[in-house]
Amino acid sequence: MKDYIKRKLENYPNFYAGRLSKRNVFRSLTSNQRILPNFIIIGEAKCGTTSLYNYLIQHPNIESSLTKEINFFNWSYDKPKNWYRAHFPTSLKKKMLKRFSNKQIITGEATPLYLFHSLVPKRIFQMLPEVKLIICLRNPIERAYSHYHDLGIRLGEEQRTFDEAIETEIQSLKQKNYNILDSDYGFSSRLYQYVSRGVYLPHIKLWMNLFSRDQILFVKTEELNNNTSESVNRVFEFLDTKKFNGIDVKERFNVSKYKPMNNSTREILKEFYSPYNKELEEYLDEDFNWN
Repeated sequence: MKDYIKRKLENYPNFYAGRLSKRNVFRSLTSNQRILPNFIIIGEAKCGTTSLYNYLIQHPNIESSLTKEINFFNWSYDKPKNWYRAHFPTSLKKKMLKRFSNKQIITGEATPLYLFHSLVPKRIFQMLPEVKLIICLRNPIERAYSHYHDLGIRLGEEQRTFDEAIETEIQSLKQKNYNILDSDYGFSSRLYQYVSRGVYLPHIKLWMNLFSRDQILFVKTEELNNNTSESVNRVFEFLDTKKFNGIDVKERFNVSKYKPMNNSTREILKEFYSPYNKELEEYLDEDFNWN
């Protein structure tokens, strides 16, 4: 019966949000009375977005969304705006906390795949022109290897060795004249893009052509890992939220253990990424020290 009701409700996306439950039905019924996000963490996968989001929502002034990764602007954009609103707190809650606790709450989501969907920047800008964007970036060599193990091997779909996978992908990129901005946005194809998803700049330019520089904060995964409290406080400052010392930053989320990468493989990727990393640093006028 529950599955039957769920299938019926899915035909009415303005009424249905998330898994079927009393809580989610209530969210759908109150969707037009809910606030939209103040910030979005847009990527990339295996760059610490889950850890950062879990640190941020420990702040008493930051409310979490129904789920961390909503995937509205990429895979669910055919659904109405109220479906998206249903994932966030009510405006009444925001007003009550402000009035009785003098607490100014904000909210946000974190969908890494937004970064690499070339239609998403314009979609977000049209709906949320004032939103603040947090872009997590990691050394693309380490990101690719982590991506391979955590999403390819762990899900049981990847049969190739890492060397075979990157060789195939680099050859494919050569055939496409290194066109990173392709139009295939499906999950299965993105799942196996270990190399190309480390070429950040072509996608970043799409965002920076729409949003002002002061709306975008770049968070380096290496700094988030090594100087976690300082990195999180920098994000709080960016979000105009007071620093909060009660954040538990000891736990790291979605961390996998695997054997070190072969040195020969690392050299291949280092050579591949070197010009892209240099171009990124020059464009952002920021050092990443990945080379």
